[in-house]
Order: sequence, then C-alpha cells, then structure tokens
Amino acid sequence: MKCFLRRRFYSVIASFPPNPEGNSLRSTNLPSTNLGRAELIASTRGNRTVISHQYSRAPLQWLGPLDPESDFQQLYIRNPNGGLLGGDAQSISLQLQEMAAVELCTQSATRIHPGLSRQEIDIELEENSSLIWIGHPVILGTGTQFEQTVTVKLSKMARLAYAEVWAAGRLAMSQEFTPAGVREQERWRFKRLSNRMRVDRDDSPLLREAIASDYPHAALTSAGVLGSYLCWGSLYLFGDWPEIDWPEDEFQWSVESAAGDRILRQVGDQSMDIWHAFQACVPRNR
Repeated sequence: MKCFLRRRFYSVIASFPPNPEGNSLRSTNLPSTNLGRAELIASTRGNRTVISHQYSRAPLQWLGPLDPESDFQQLYIRNPNGGLLGGDAQSISLQLQEMAAVELCTQSATRIHPGLSRQEIDIELEENSSLIWIGHPVILGTGTQFEQTVTVKLSKMARLAYAEVWAAGRLAMSQEFTPAGVREQERWRFKRLSNRMRVDRDDSPLLREAIASDYPHAALTSAGVLGSYLCWGSLYLFGDWPEIDWPEDEFQWSVESAAGDRILRQVGDQSMDIWHAFQACVPRNR
C-alpha cells in the first residue's frame, strides 16, 4: 500500500475522471424516493453541547443524543436497510458551531449491495468545535458500484477525528472453510469504487485524496499497493489531538503535516481489527 498511502500530506492519491455526468446527489438521475438525507447542527448552551437542528429522511435515521445533559454529545446514525442498495443515494450534513463537541457513532458495518449507489458527506466545524466519527467498515459486495465524496471545512482551532475502513467483499464468506468457488466470488468482485476527500482549513486547501478502482482492480491489488490484504483504512486527525502511539510496521504507518495534522493508515485481512485500532486511538474528552 506504500504508493497508495505514503504520499505527502497535501496530496492527490490517485487521479481519475469525474462522474460521467459531473453530477452530485442534488442532480442525480436516481429516483427521489431513494434519496436519504441526514442533517445535524450542534451548538452550545452554557458549558453543554446541544443539538439545535436534527433531521433525517428514510432510510437514514438519528438515534440520540444518548445523554442530552452531557457536555459531549453522542449520537448514532442508522440505516435500517443495513447498507446501500442499487439506486440509493445518501446525503449527510454536519455542522458544529463554536465550542460544540459531538461523537457520531454507527451500529454495524455498511454493506454496499449490487448496483450503483452514492453518498455525499459535508462537514463544517467552527472554532474550538470537536467531532469524532469513526464509522464501522464499508463492505464492497459483488457487483457494486459505489461513489462517495467527503467535503470538510475546518476553522483554525477545530478538531476532527474521522475514519474510513474498507473491505473488499463479504469476507465472512471468503474464509478457508468456505468452498473455494464461493470464496473467489466474494473477494474483489465489486465493479467500481470512487472515493474523494477534500479538506480545507480557513478556506485554504489542507488535504486532497482520491481513489478510483475498477474491476478487476489490478492497480489496487498490486504488490506496491494492497498486495494480498483485503482491508484498508485511514484515520484522519486534524487539529490539536493528544499524541497517539502508532508504531510503524508492515501493517500500519502514519503521515504528518508541518502543522501537526496526522493520518494513520492500516491494512489487514479483518476490517474490524482496523476499526477497533482506530477506536482505541481517540480520547473521548474535550
């Protein structure tokens, strides 16, 4: 994974053409009934974070805040379908106003089902706000085409801990006890992954990352990228987080900017191992 993830901090990991029609979810041809949306605005009242706006449209749902009296709010974002079906599109918008602190949680892995599905995530963090979002793994199933864009706008003193973990198929169906033919049908059988991330701080570019891979994913599975590993993930730490012990070896490493922002990388054969490692890294205090 070295050539894929060991680039300089302000980087474009891979170049690829835009969407064929250059469209976003707002102009997509997908039926409007398939458009899920979730909106959240957090502000402060005294020393507490309060949720001042909370909206969802099926299949996306909010659960929480779990403790409205806490100064650090935890909420779950849910999709009862267990993932995105072909034709689905989701839009998630998060705004944390000055001094607000939120942790966004998920209940389980997100499975991407056959067909084309899309997701847009927009995050805006004002001064001294703090957001933690370490979502469960995304499972790219056989015959899927998944497009995602993540746009982040940070104020100078905002903090963000955001993670993405990916699995190249339903790996529970690709274990050694499973018949060989079934195993091969579950590994690297997704049609396309397109994932873009754009992070700005005070309207200045901080990070540009992008990945595009089409079946049979020769570049992504090459020896210099993922090789034989089936799962990969990144934890993005922007802002003033405590020092994190992240020993570098064959499976994990990090890159750091001159300003102290950091990205932790990990690869492996079990996506939940990566997720647990990221969860353990981030302190849950203001």
